[in-house]
Amino acid sequence: MMSNLRSIKNTQFREKLKLGKSKILYFLMAFFVFSVDTVFAAPVDDFVFTVQTDNTGTSTDTEFTIPIVGLGVNYDVDCDDNGVYEATGETSGYTCNYGSAGTYTIRITGSFQQVVFNNAGDKDKILSV
Repeated sequence: MMSNLRSIKNTQFREKLKLGKSKILYFLMAFFVFSVDTVFAAPVDDFVFTVQTDNTGTSTDTEFTIPIVGLGVNYDVDCDDNGVYEATGETSGYTCNYGSAGTYTIRITGSFQQVVFNNAGDKDKILSV
């Protein structure tokens, strides 16, 4: 009789444990789904790169020229990757101007086909893409 009672209690405990696990799982799934909106990630299709403005190039030591070409070009430029676009609706190349020489991260978003340096321009100022 005692082992039968113990078996019933173990079964009840296991059922409660299963229910508890599923509640935790649902809570974690809901937390993940509803917290995704608060993650600030760059859109996947942004073109982000880092430049050193005083490396050799055709622009000055405090500038970087983005040579974008192609049809249907319409893009925005955030010259220092701070979320503020210095230029919007650009349809050709654009030059980022800085107060001093240094390393800067540039973010381009929108429609553009290609960045073309043709082994010239500010190609040597690019540190990483």
